[in-house]
Amino acid sequence: MKTKTVKAKEVKFNISKALIIIENDNDLDEMFREKFGSDYKMCHAVINSGAGLKPKAEKYIKDLFDKVILHRDELVEQYNKVKLKAVKPTPPPTKVLKEGENPKKVVQTSVKKKRWGLNAIASDIAEFFGGKSKQIHRTGQKVQDLKKMFTRLEMRMFNERFNKETLDDKQLREISGAIETFNKKIESIVNPKK
Repeated sequence: MKTKTVKAKEVKFNISKALIIIENDNDLDEMFREKFGSDYKMCHAVINSGAGLKPKAEKYIKDLFDKVILHRDELVEQYNKVKLKAVKPTPPPTKVLKEGENPKKVVQTSVKKKRWGLNAIASDIAEFFGGKSKQIHRTGQKVQDLKKMFTRLEMRMFNERFNKETLDDKQLREISGAIETFNKKIESIVNPKK
């Protein structure tokens, strides 16, 4: 394996290209997965969506680029050969104005993320609603609580099945009944076509 130092000015850093090289090199792949354990398709999708990876992950990819890729000839050669497909940016949504509506008052928003977690809800309340939450925020927070509960229940069921039994039949029936009641109450809201 030949190694040499390539001047950073000669090779311009591109996170997508660096991630492709990391993905295809066994050692770099192992290092990246050990640290983040991420699916590469998901990483590329997040980068291409414009949302970007978490700063820690971006910094780690940049470090691998600077400290490993730039010091191995074959990796630099592969990096320079990578051709990225042009990603078409999503046009902002348009709104049809009603008669008499002022176009300056119409606010257009473009959503880049598909996840609205507790931190995003809290920042939305603080930034755009003066610290006073609306029903959408309270419902979003409850949905996040429900996701946490689902995750805990899922792990509990796995452990119950494969490790050791800690729940009795009465508790299991109670969980099943609560889920069934919940599903019946919101089914028409979540799936209005049924």
